[in-house]
Amino acid sequence: MGLHVKVILTAILPFLLAFFIGAMNINTFFKRQQASLYKNIDLKSKIVYERVEDHINIMKIMVNNFANSNENLSAVFLKDNDHLFKIIKNYLTPFIQKSFVLSADGLVLARGHDEYFFGDFFKTIPTEKNELFGIYDVEGKDSFVYGKKLYYKSQYVGSIFLLIPITKELLQDFAKDSDSVLTYSSATTTYPLSSKLIDDTVLKNYKLNLHLDSSSLQNIDFDLTFYASEEIIDLMKISKQIYLPLLFAFLIIPFVIFGVLFFHLKPYTSLIDLLKKFSQKEISLKELYIQCKKFSYQKHHEIKNISRALEGMIEATEKSLDELERISITDTLTHVYNRFKMEKVLTREIKKSLRKQTIFSVIILDIDFFKSINDTYGHMTGDKVLKQVAQKIQANIRDTDWIGRWGGEEFMIVCEHTNEQEAYLLADKIRKIINAEKIEETNVTVSLGVSQYNQNDTNWDQVVTRADDALYLAKNSGRDSVKIFRSQNV
Repeated sequence: MGLHVKVILTAILPFLLAFFIGAMNINTFFKRQQASLYKNIDLKSKIVYERVEDHINIMKIMVNNFANSNENLSAVFLKDNDHLFKIIKNYLTPFIQKSFVLSADGLVLARGHDEYFFGDFFKTIPTEKNELFGIYDVEGKDSFVYGKKLYYKSQYVGSIFLLIPITKELLQDFAKDSDSVLTYSSATTTYPLSSKLIDDTVLKNYKLNLHLDSSSLQNIDFDLTFYASEEIIDLMKISKQIYLPLLFAFLIIPFVIFGVLFFHLKPYTSLIDLLKKFSQKEISLKELYIQCKKFSYQKHHEIKNISRALEGMIEATEKSLDELERISITDTLTHVYNRFKMEKVLTREIKKSLRKQTIFSVIILDIDFFKSINDTYGHMTGDKVLKQVAQKIQANIRDTDWIGRWGGEEFMIVCEHTNEQEAYLLADKIRKIINAEKIEETNVTVSLGVSQYNQNDTNWDQVVTRADDALYLAKNSGRDSVKIFRSQNV
């Protein structure tokens, strides 16, 4: 083997190996981020399904309440339009926009949404089944329909139907705060109407199958498409920025090293040894950077330029990694830690407590009536409330405490070396501070649950569950309060 071949192998292979190891580590990091992302998406899809199912169950409860009233059944038998209208108009909500009562022969006895329109025959909904749920075209609009046959003294006297029209706004409300789009396609129309439902930001598609308990009811399929949020898009951009320097190193730098090392063996041998140490993890990326700067001071030697290029690449990689780390552990709205980071903190505290026999406490804070704030003042005000609550918490905890957004309007505080009484005092202090002044002209109160780690805990789920139970107790005790979890405090 010739000397120049030995030079090439000695210089290039360790260099490529070092960056291959770096690329593998980065790839592993992104895979973990992706797994966490899809776990969150699965949770959000369940929430969307439950929202839709809740509306259907509300219709079912209303229909059964009507069908179980002898007074209502008598009115259907007697075809008492006035009584029927007064009853079924009360079943209307912002979502349930239409209600019908039909006679046994299909004659409309009353419309809850139109007092003076009755007496016509209604044939677009099948009435032969005792119970009906499905999507039907009613008065020119696809709608969720739930209905039931009515029997008065064992005699079939008619039917009642409640309708939720399928609109773009309805489906958007089902999928709000989930970074997803819920769509339903009929024979003629797709809801919501959109010029672009699928693009490069699609992360995952679900098929939602809606049904109730009765096997005779129609099953309905919806498509739930999750899109990348701004936070995820930023993460993707940073990943590309990280791989570009690595690609440059793999394709360009080895050839530059080859050309120069052929004539300047000794300085490059030192550089190769340094890169070998880095590839074997004997030195860190920061130490590699410091050592590379020494080569840049050599005069009249091309290795100076190579080392400076390597320094620039290392600096760019470190900046990208730092920014990636910051984004991956920070909640973009409130700028406190996110759930991903808080789970790491909890895992570390559990391990430390098991090893050193120390304690820590967990506080979970929930903003009271936050949904009402969003509904009354809008989501922009809701976002401002979240930000200011986070700022007030951060300003009043210790340097050793950790704060993060646990989800929605919930925040978590992890207090190192703190028992439940000390954590209670801190929680009550935060509660009073938030309650003391208006936020965005709104009186904001919070409820807090406190739990202390005990030696029987083997994972953080146990102490967090107890804090959740304490928060639940605070909510049920009138809110604006702090509760500590104890096995005897029910």
